[in-house]
Amino acid sequence: PAEPLRLAFPIDRALASFFRLSPPRQVVLERLSEIKAGTAEAALGSSAGWLVVPLEQFMGCEGRVMGRTGLFDLAAYRTLRAGERPQPLLYRNRLIETGETLRRELLVRTWSDAPVRLELVNVSDAAVRFVLRTPTGGVTDVMLPGTRRVLEVPVPADILSLVTIDFTKPAHGAMNQGILMVRLVP
Repeated sequence: PAEPLRLAFPIDRALASFFRLSPPRQVVLERLSEIKAGTAEAALGSSAGWLVVPLEQFMGCEGRVMGRTGLFDLAAYRTLRAGERPQPLLYRNRLIETGETLRRELLVRTWSDAPVRLELVNVSDAAVRFVLRTPTGGVTDVMLPGTRRVLEVPVPADILSLVTIDFTKPAHGAMNQGILMVRLVP
C-alpha cells in the first residue's frame, strides 16, 4: 500500500475503482500519450510503485520487470527488487469453440527457460481428454471428474508463447460440464 499506482489509460477508461482501494494508495494520473518508452522497464525508470497501462501497451516488450495482468484488459508493472526474478505473465486465457472441440488459448510471457506451471481443474462429472500444445511440444492426457492437476509446461524463454489446450465439447445441454478451467500458478 505504500507504493503508488501510476495510471496511464486512454481518455475513456474508468478510474473510480483505483481511488477506492483498501487500504488506500496514492494514485497518480499520467497521460498514456506521453509514455514514449519502448519497454515497461524504461517507462518505470527509477520511480517506485506500479505503472498500470492497457494490456497491449508493452505486451512482448516488457523488459525485466515484475508484472501482473487481470480484469479490464490492464497490465501493471513495477521495477524488480534486489534479487527478484520476473515471473511468467498470462496475457490471455480465452475459450474458443472449434467445431466438436473447445480450445483454451493462453498467451504466456516468460523470462527464463523454467517451465510455466498451469493448474487444470475438471469441474465436471465426466472425464475430459485434452491435448496441450506449446511451441516446444505437447502432451495428451485425461482429467478424471472433479480433479485438479498442476502441469509444468515448457515454453521458450524471453518471448510471448501461445499455449493451447483442446478438449471435447460437452454434450448438448450440459452447460459448464466438461470445460477445463486453467490458471497460471507460481
